[in-house]
Amino acid sequence: MFRAIYAIPESQIISPDKKTKRVAKFCKICYEFFPLYALTHKHYTLLGKDHVQVTCSCEGSEFTEGAEWWEYAVVEIISDEQ
Repeated sequence: MFRAIYAIPESQIISPDKKTKRVAKFCKICYEFFPLYALTHKHYTLLGKDHVQVTCSCEGSEFTEGAEWWEYAVVEIISDEQ
């Protein structure tokens, strides 16, 4: 089973003038979403693949600002004023 959310990594935002909201942390290695409150990369993901046989190489690493292996995941905020 594969669960998904409608979020993308911040680096993939095409139009910078769109309003976005950070909803998760995204691992660029294993493509998993982690909760914003997560301090370390553990197998307890927010959403992603259910059955992973091989652990990520970043498993156990801390989510520190500026680390190359992760970034925030965002969703577009759609306003009613259009």
